[in-house]
Amino acid sequence: MAPGVGKMDKRSHGEVTRTRGGRFPSAGPLFLGVLGEVLFAPPAGASATGAVSSQFSSMAGRVWFEALLVFVTILLVAMLAWRELRVRRKAEQWLAHEVRMRTEEIERTGEILQRINEGVGVEEVLELVWETFRPLIPYDRISYAELLDGGGRVGVVWVRSSSDEIRLPVGFEALTAGTSLSAVLEQNEPRILNDLQAYLREHPDSVPTRLIVEEGMRSSLTVPLRGLEQVQGFLFFNSREPGAYTADHVRIIQRLASQLGVIIGKSRLHEELIVAKWNLEEANRRLESLARIDPLTGLGNRRFFEDRLESEWRRQLREGGSLGLILVDLDNFKEYNDTYGHQAGDVCLRKVAGVLQSVARRAGDEVARWGGEELAVLLPGVDAEGARRVAEELRREVTELKMEHRNSPVAPFVTISVGCASLIPSPGHGSEELVRAADTALYRAKENGKNRIEG
Repeated sequence: MAPGVGKMDKRSHGEVTRTRGGRFPSAGPLFLGVLGEVLFAPPAGASATGAVSSQFSSMAGRVWFEALLVFVTILLVAMLAWRELRVRRKAEQWLAHEVRMRTEEIERTGEILQRINEGVGVEEVLELVWETFRPLIPYDRISYAELLDGGGRVGVVWVRSSSDEIRLPVGFEALTAGTSLSAVLEQNEPRILNDLQAYLREHPDSVPTRLIVEEGMRSSLTVPLRGLEQVQGFLFFNSREPGAYTADHVRIIQRLASQLGVIIGKSRLHEELIVAKWNLEEANRRLESLARIDPLTGLGNRRFFEDRLESEWRRQLREGGSLGLILVDLDNFKEYNDTYGHQAGDVCLRKVAGVLQSVARRAGDEVARWGGEELAVLLPGVDAEGARRVAEELRREVTELKMEHRNSPVAPFVTISVGCASLIPSPGHGSEELVRAADTALYRAKENGKNRIEG
């Protein structure tokens, strides 16, 4: 081998070896060495006279080899750079896609939560969940169950399903102890069951799973919802497709679950406050009713009647109409109680009150217990003659009751004395004048023998 060629081989191999740090393939030095041997080795059997010519040829070959080496190096570097650029570009595209998708997901989640937060009651909030969650999570059925008895039981309070028949309805209750829900409750993490039929084969005693499968559901995503302080219930997403739920759905629902739990908790608290407010108002109405209603007869009491009298007096003063008043007293009622007992006296008083209510039945007429055995009838828009007609009808109806009163000096049955009056309200005069006139008429009726009408 020519000396020049040997030196060329060492230098060439050295150059190639030094470029391995430049990310050349490991086969590069071997390939270039073999190429050098082929280009610069003298032919077999060459004579000594061709040494000069061979050396000249070697110098020319070395130039071509170095040019080829530069070309290959540039080509390899370009290929590696292009490959790295392509990988980086794909990574940037994937990252941009992920950022865009996550941004859209966060924006969509925020919009959904904002809309759901506008719901007032629990059912309204859950209806919004049914309407808005579909872009985030696949489902054909959603139900919400609340924990009862401190977590010992769970009860379904809301269901929406695309199935024709709901097999697991509102009102369904089950124990949590010894079930998979207890594990979900303990871990406070969403649970995926992507093959409900297989789960049912493994847990044949699971009634809720069997009912869900009968509805046609094949996948389930169970989400524990934490309220203001603790887990308050579960949100169940179900799909007809097996394998419908993934880790991405868990990630999405975990972002929503805490806020959704607070929203539902707030809505439940709002409902409880509404119920408490209604109960308080109802209690106040009952108290007011007790304060204004006579418990024995069910008629308005004197306080209530005086308020109505004053209100009607002012109204007739504005309109220029008449206002009639009738006062009724049961004749010899003390003797009735002494003869038949107070319970019988109460019955008698209620019967007479019923007669007054049946006669004074126009809109605006008012009947009340004036005090003791005295009753009163207010007749808006009725003059003196009309008031007397009503009074006579009252007296006749009571007489026709034929309630025995054997110790009455008036008649062998219960009778009443009636005083009636009617005035046209005018400025400078009050309703007490009407009361005074009717009371004076009643006094005259009793003084003139009872069982009669005066006024």
